[in-house]
Amino acid sequence: MTYKITVLFLVAILVNQGNADDNYKLPKGHLKPLGQHRAAEGHIDVLNEPISAEEFWSKYVGQRRPVLLKQAALDFPAIDSWTDDYLRNFYGNYWIYSAKINEKEEISNDQGHLERQSLNDFISTYVNESKCIDSQLPQPMQRDVLIPPFLSCGSFTTAMIDVHVWLNTGNSKSSLRKDASNTINCLLNGTSDWILIDNQNAHLVPMVEEIAKDGSTRSALQVDEVDLQKYSAFSNCPYYDATLAKGDCIYLPHDSLYQVRTDGVKNMRVSLLFSQSVSHLKKFNNQDCQTSKYKNIRDPMFDWQINSHTTPVVDLQDPNLYREAAFQAFKGKKKIRTEVLLRRLKIRKNLQIENKNVVTTDEIADLPLQSWINLIYYFDLDPENPLKYEYRIYTKKDIRSIIEKTIDKAGGINTRKFAVFYEKLLSGSEQSANEIMRKFDTNGNGKVSKEERLSKLDEVLGLFANPDGKVDEIDSNESDISDGEDPLRSEETELKKESAEIGNQGIPEQTDSGSINDEMNEKKSSRDEL
Repeated sequence: MTYKITVLFLVAILVNQGNADDNYKLPKGHLKPLGQHRAAEGHIDVLNEPISAEEFWSKYVGQRRPVLLKQAALDFPAIDSWTDDYLRNFYGNYWIYSAKINEKEEISNDQGHLERQSLNDFISTYVNESKCIDSQLPQPMQRDVLIPPFLSCGSFTTAMIDVHVWLNTGNSKSSLRKDASNTINCLLNGTSDWILIDNQNAHLVPMVEEIAKDGSTRSALQVDEVDLQKYSAFSNCPYYDATLAKGDCIYLPHDSLYQVRTDGVKNMRVSLLFSQSVSHLKKFNNQDCQTSKYKNIRDPMFDWQINSHTTPVVDLQDPNLYREAAFQAFKGKKKIRTEVLLRRLKIRKNLQIENKNVVTTDEIADLPLQSWINLIYYFDLDPENPLKYEYRIYTKKDIRSIIEKTIDKAGGINTRKFAVFYEKLLSGSEQSANEIMRKFDTNGNGKVSKEERLSKLDEVLGLFANPDGKVDEIDSNESDISDGEDPLRSEETELKKESAEIGNQGIPEQTDSGSINDEMNEKKSSRDEL
């Protein structure tokens, strides 16, 4: 009897559990693409007519409110000229960063899977290999992109940071991410659909650990299969949408989350990055805005002007934020001891104030922007930005070893072989190899003589890290060749074979035509004549 009652009791529990399971409903949009968890709040504002710079700031930038600007990019030369053939013929030798696109989402620079290649190589392979460009726009290409009138005057002229280019074959989707800078994204080809989440609702979105030092990062959500059981708070997250056609631009406030989906044809856009500090101004400076017009990007408005003939850069930080941090370090005072300021900023040099006992806020305000850019170079350890990163990760011993391998018959350095060995043995960039050679080249003739090698060796080696990874001031004792195993020796045998092949292809031992810059200048001048 007891056994029968127990069985009936268990059956009743199972029946009730089954009814409970039947009544349980999965969250709307669970394991569905991003945006299906609820209806959009609506389309963001759309402007069909030009807007003044002051109104653009007061209604949108100052309010951190996105807006779609119809046909604002229709006058860009790039919108008609940037065919694959044109890009290959006129800009094919310039370097960009590309990323492979997987089935889930495009892999962008916030996930650290970028490949450096020439634009010509990218165009030849991107369709079959499912790649996208996500890179700083090389300077010569900037002639084809304009700054709209609403962004080319007043407070915006001191806020511009950089310009990036994005290109793929279409039918892709980005991660849900945010950028530290304000951006104007202008679509040059194709169509794109955007999901935008206000930063006030960012607490509902799970984020990965911040990767990029400039504050850009992405969400932990898988945009094709949003797990609303794991991330239940996101079920309540409101969002807006936007649809861009060719020639449209969209303003994205800094720190606002967004996702982009592109459709079936080649999709190409440029992004104008400008400082988040302009969003927090108390008043907009309207100087020269009554006569503002489209400006070419090659006008000296952008903080970062880097020739990407050899190596591009990505995720460069906003120098205006460094300047603001310096003002905050005064803690309300008008002047403090220089030693205190540098300690609070955790820096030792590169601000051009090191020899002063006392520094004032006025002196900080008068420092040129290049001082802050130099400071970012000094601290920026992003491996995608080679200009200073390689000084920090390669040791004096690494560089000395390569110099010894590339000494020519006259005792100088074969600059071309140095670049080849530097790239092959250290996986360094050609741009940094050429920069190192220029530091030896005191007379600027593109060659490194024996006298230049001996006189500049200590100074150049002083740029690189000691074995403990620290970068010190120049140490005269470092000029002695150190004992111990050569860390590059294991790869040397294989490289000798490659070097012999390269030598057969015509790397000279230092002829008049062997200048570091000759080939670069020839290609650059041919484009500048266009």
